[in-house]
Amino acid sequence: MKILLLTSKPIFPIVDGGCRASHNFLQLLLSGGHNVKNITVSTNKHPFIKEAYPQDLFNKIQTVNVFIDTSFKVQNALLALIKGISYNFERFNDQKWNDLVMNEISINHFDVIILDGLYSSGPLPRIIEKYRGKIFIRAHNVEHKIWSQLSEHSRNPLKKWYYKILSKQLIRIEQKVYSSVEGIITITSEDEKTILNEFSVKQAFTIPFTQPEVNPKKDYSCCNIFHLGSMNWEPNSEAVRVLINDIYPKVKKSLPSIKIKIAGSNMDVNKIDDPENGVIAVGFIEDLEKWYQSEGIFVSPIQSGSGVRIKILEALNYGIPVITTRKGASGIPDEGQMLIVESNDEIVEKVIALSTNETLRKELGQKATQFIQDHYSVEQTSNRLNTFLNGG
Repeated sequence: MKILLLTSKPIFPIVDGGCRASHNFLQLLLSGGHNVKNITVSTNKHPFIKEAYPQDLFNKIQTVNVFIDTSFKVQNALLALIKGISYNFERFNDQKWNDLVMNEISINHFDVIILDGLYSSGPLPRIIEKYRGKIFIRAHNVEHKIWSQLSEHSRNPLKKWYYKILSKQLIRIEQKVYSSVEGIITITSEDEKTILNEFSVKQAFTIPFTQPEVNPKKDYSCCNIFHLGSMNWEPNSEAVRVLINDIYPKVKKSLPSIKIKIAGSNMDVNKIDDPENGVIAVGFIEDLEKWYQSEGIFVSPIQSGSGVRIKILEALNYGIPVITTRKGASGIPDEGQMLIVESNDEIVEKVIALSTNETLRKELGQKATQFIQDHYSVEQTSNRLNTFLNGG
């Protein structure tokens, strides 16, 4: 099957969860034997760097890109607010992007077009006019849910008001986009249920974020805690604030020598780094496998968001003991492979319990690895995706 894959940012370099999710999905398509062509948007935040792609993969998917200036502009944001349209979405609705996609469709035959994420759907109206094949959208998240939850949690009245408006704007866009395509491919069963319940769609199907076979963590002597996630995604920034300002000080009262590391892309290291108090900001991690092998307990007090926390799945795959909230565990079946808590105080209790017991850390880590092997294999998931795309 020949597939055109549209992405709203380059897959490489893999600098955040969105890139990682797109790469994972691309690998599933290629594992299924499909011929994939990729057209992507590049931005100031996510530039197109050909050298960042593995050469054989770049040649295989023939990625082409168009640059769009999506940087925040107050005047444009205010204008969008007045017009009642989503500034988040409209920044990606660019004529050059539309023209590039339409030109590709006019000169090449594609059996299927897949829009990878809501912000890849700017060209959709024009595609529908000219293209007669199947169109799918892969929903990384239910976007309006993220902003609705951020509005609920925000203590700033202005942000609360603005986030609520963004949520209402996005739900209208999601309805329009989702109802226009053949089907929605979600990453979690929770998102699948939400989309089927809230929107008028033909079909929705869950294809989880798969994990490769790795050498799991074997050394469980490290009892420190860490958090890993891109800081340009508000739910991660929110979680880090809660972790540093509320959870860590309480843990430190019981365990004075414990340290916490904060890692991820798009981080202001100087703002977070406080080594005198045991807070170490390390920024972007180049070698994630080495990082996971050397660190202790992954604590993720996620308060908002939709979809699945990819970093949590990765940590589980490497046998890392994980403590997270119900929201952080969203989309991941609970089989005792991680500790899921109901409050920040319970996170404190679980951190202290794990930090003081290496046997518990090892038992939880080994259970995590087995869970990933049982539920997230590439071969099984690729076969399910093929069946869905072929209308089975």
